[in-house]
Amino acid sequence: MPFRVKPAMKIENILPTDQKNTKLNVQANHLPEDMEVEEISDYNSAGTGNNVAADTNSDACKMDEDDDGAARSEATFSYTVENISRLKEQTLSPPTYVRNLPWRIMVMPRSDQGQGRNMSLGFFLQCNGEAESSSWNCSAVATLRILSHKPGCEPFTRKISHIFHYKENDWGYSNFLDWMALMDPAKGYVKNDSITLEVDVKADAPHGVAWDSKKHTGFVGLKNQALQRVFYELQTSDKPVGTKKLTRSFGWETLDSFMQHDVQEFLRVLLDKLESKMKGTCVEGTVPKLFEGKMISFIKCKHVQYESSRSETYYDIQLNIKNKKDIYESFQDYVATEVLDGDNKYDAGSHGLQEAEKGVIFTSFPPVLHLHLMRFQYDPVTDCSVKSNDRFEFFEKINLDEYLKVKDAGSGSASYTLHAVLVHSGDNHGGHYVVFINPRGDGKWCKFDDDVVSRCTKTEAIQHNFGGQEMDDVHPGVKQSTNAYMLVYIRDSDLSTVLQDVTEDDIPRELLERLKDEKQLEVLRRKERSEAHLYMQVTVMTEDAFVGHQGVDLYDSEKMTPAASANSRMFKILKKTKPFQLLHTVSEAYGVDERRLRLWPFNLRTNKAVRPGYLEMHPELCKPLEETQYGQSLPIFLEMLPADDEREALPAFDKENDVILFFKMYDPISESLHYCGHWCVAISISFNEVAAECRRRANWGSDVPITLYEEVQQGQYDKIQDLNVLLDQGLEELMDGDIVVFHRTFDPSRKLKSLSDFYTYVQYKYEITFIDKSNSNDSFVIEMSLKCSYMEMATKVGQRLGVKPLFIQFFKCQPYKDSPAYPVKFEQESPDLLTIFPPTHKSTRSSYKLFYQVLGIPVTDLEHKKQFKLLYYSPEDQEREMVFYVNKQPRILVKDVLGELARVISEEENKPVRNLRLVEISSHRICNVVDEDASADIIQNNSTATRYYRAEEILPEEVDVGPAECLVQVAHFHKDPRSTFGIPFLIKIKYGELWSQVKQRIQSRLGMNEKDWAKIRIALVQQGSPNFLEKEDEELVIKPDNFNSYSGSFNSKPWIGVEHVNKAPKRSRYSTLEKAIKIYN
Repeated sequence: MPFRVKPAMKIENILPTDQKNTKLNVQANHLPEDMEVEEISDYNSAGTGNNVAADTNSDACKMDEDDDGAARSEATFSYTVENISRLKEQTLSPPTYVRNLPWRIMVMPRSDQGQGRNMSLGFFLQCNGEAESSSWNCSAVATLRILSHKPGCEPFTRKISHIFHYKENDWGYSNFLDWMALMDPAKGYVKNDSITLEVDVKADAPHGVAWDSKKHTGFVGLKNQALQRVFYELQTSDKPVGTKKLTRSFGWETLDSFMQHDVQEFLRVLLDKLESKMKGTCVEGTVPKLFEGKMISFIKCKHVQYESSRSETYYDIQLNIKNKKDIYESFQDYVATEVLDGDNKYDAGSHGLQEAEKGVIFTSFPPVLHLHLMRFQYDPVTDCSVKSNDRFEFFEKINLDEYLKVKDAGSGSASYTLHAVLVHSGDNHGGHYVVFINPRGDGKWCKFDDDVVSRCTKTEAIQHNFGGQEMDDVHPGVKQSTNAYMLVYIRDSDLSTVLQDVTEDDIPRELLERLKDEKQLEVLRRKERSEAHLYMQVTVMTEDAFVGHQGVDLYDSEKMTPAASANSRMFKILKKTKPFQLLHTVSEAYGVDERRLRLWPFNLRTNKAVRPGYLEMHPELCKPLEETQYGQSLPIFLEMLPADDEREALPAFDKENDVILFFKMYDPISESLHYCGHWCVAISISFNEVAAECRRRANWGSDVPITLYEEVQQGQYDKIQDLNVLLDQGLEELMDGDIVVFHRTFDPSRKLKSLSDFYTYVQYKYEITFIDKSNSNDSFVIEMSLKCSYMEMATKVGQRLGVKPLFIQFFKCQPYKDSPAYPVKFEQESPDLLTIFPPTHKSTRSSYKLFYQVLGIPVTDLEHKKQFKLLYYSPEDQEREMVFYVNKQPRILVKDVLGELARVISEEENKPVRNLRLVEISSHRICNVVDEDASADIIQNNSTATRYYRAEEILPEEVDVGPAECLVQVAHFHKDPRSTFGIPFLIKIKYGELWSQVKQRIQSRLGMNEKDWAKIRIALVQQGSPNFLEKEDEELVIKPDNFNSYSGSFNSKPWIGVEHVNKAPKRSRYSTLEKAIKIYN
């Protein structure tokens, strides 16, 4: 049945010019418009009247001699299509297996959509076309060709590179060759009305399919998710080894495990941690023995006999690859000497400043040599780290003897064999690591890509990871982002030692036993998880668990866990267990006779109260626990005879005529509840008898007035009005587990908190964490009720801070991260804090948090003012952030902001402040002096991480700028004028004065002494080019042409550059989302 589909739009964006609109995935959602395709039932003979043949014999299929059959990494296969002139529909070749996946040639006739509707041949490579799974993928490169039957004629060839997956399982060219060219006898493609298509395919190991790395390579990889365990399982396991326990042992959270870390940094941290953990053990010194080399750093004076040197150790060598051809050029650069002369002379003590040579020389290389190729380097232009993808060659065999000070006779020649190539794909923002390993040092390489390990060629492992431009014509001229990042070499003399096979004798017996126990424990855990649906959790608690509980019901379900309470025990019970069997289990656990125990399971009542209820224990009457209402979890109150009670058994309980009551005493003086035990009693007694029992339990006399309540549910506490009535008449609905609360009857004039008020306080009582908005590490906790008002909260916080309540502003906490959100609106008469914290169920509510800041004005005034944050540059050449408030008005101008800032500074410093101006700064350069009549909105709306506004005091000499004067900015830079740093400022230049006078003013403004000033170079920077002022230029007169010939903002005008080394602390190499690697344990 015909159907019409649309072409894939993304092809236009990713293909080279000669492949656009030609390379197409033949899927239902990737066919060109107006092309009709018939539904095909037999893919092997889809075309009617077309006889096809496939050549897959041994001559046509190139097999990797190191791989086996269907698991090979590459193959060449062909497909002959007969009756080509009558080809109407697509047809597929028989499958050829590469990487255990079926690969087929797909061919079809295609017609252009133009007026001529020219015919062409569509040629595609299909991978795993009949798979039902949607999670697989396989990366491959292939050469598609049409063979010529005519001697001397070359085949027509085109190449593809693609990641095949469920939605794009075929790739190729919809217009591989024009039909006229195909049928041209001179080219010889057609013979006896048949053509032969051939494919060379080379594929990586697939992901998401059943790939047995152990079978095909003898090794397994790591699943992307402790150390001895990982090494052991890498040697013995047939499955990919998980690293979750290892990363957890590092102290990493889940997010840390899945973030991309720098492999060289991780290696250093890991080796340092291993070395420290091995100290004091029988394997102490193993890490330095394998990985530690030594070098000497020296400084040698050229004209006097003075030399300074020190020996250093290293675990890896960082090689500069910028503008370097290969590994030997990088080593030459590493040991090259640097001449210290001019301003950079060496202080040789009594010899004074001397010209000298500075460098390093290696004294030893370790058995295992790690070379870090420095592809990531800081770029001052972009102000971030960038990756260099330039070509850099390295070799399978290297000799480093020439870089040794003295050849090490003990270890022999410094000849090394390449063992591993760690490859990074991507850039500094993200990417992926794979590693190519030569496991036995015999030149047979494997590719380790997470949990997939596959055989690969030496060319793939080495030459393909040099970097630089693509060598094939699929993406010509495009630089690879996949290249070697770290190399591991092993000294030839140590190959047999380092790479020797691991035997059972090499593994400590205690480790084997521990890992065996862990595996058995894991099997038990898996069994428990698989059988979890057969069991339920029973929490048994005694009366001691109720003591101290403040609030409704008898206990707090959040706190009642075996870890949190010593008065409860957890039991894992089969759901088919009957109550009398559960009682037997509990009896054995507590070591108490069953007759002295009784179980009361807690039930959830319709009013949401949780109370103990009767449980039928008779073997013939009781039901299995799974047939009751208790579900997966069952809390139980265990009634137990006291140990000093001489009775052999609990009194019998008549479920029809008896009831179990629980007692709480409320003390209004201390505002607390006290648990007073339980009582199994007949329902026929009166409340006078209950009151007498309450007095007895409280040790009160019989004449003490008493008030009784029934605790019905949260918010409902019914007072017993008549003590003469019977139980079933005085309570709303008499049930097992009812709670009676009592207290002394007190005079209402005493202003004591009533029982209802106490329960309300407890219901809304929470610990609120208050965090300083400017310092998140400074916080404190106050317990208060959410029923208290805003002013009550502000008063408590103010008492803690020693600040008036109205001078504190509060901010809500963002729900998914601990950072301040919008401010809490001040309400003098706010009813309670529930307007800030909406009510939720207590068990699902996390601890409450509020941020705060101390204001300079009352929070009530904020409604009429607007806050501004602005850097202030003082005459002492210091920048500091100022926070102040300007009266709200329809349009706030820059002069309004500067006026209020001047007033605030005058009050702080107790001295008048002269006129202020506002300058715009970007990348440590002054871009503009902002007009005072401009809108102040630019301060908040246009500020970014690299662009900000600064208020500064206008110096007296700068207030008036005459026609023969101008303001010029001064900025710091190092080497390149684009590499600016520090604090820029303005100075006034007078035409006709000497440059030497300007230099003196700059020196005075910077506060530099003569020694430091001697290292400074002054330059006039015009249009990005620095013109340095030499000694003879200092007596030149400044002319108007030096500055006035340029118009526009300060950014485009000439400026004075102060060139020197930036001694400020380097910015962190990590972004705000990236953290340094740490192993905490």
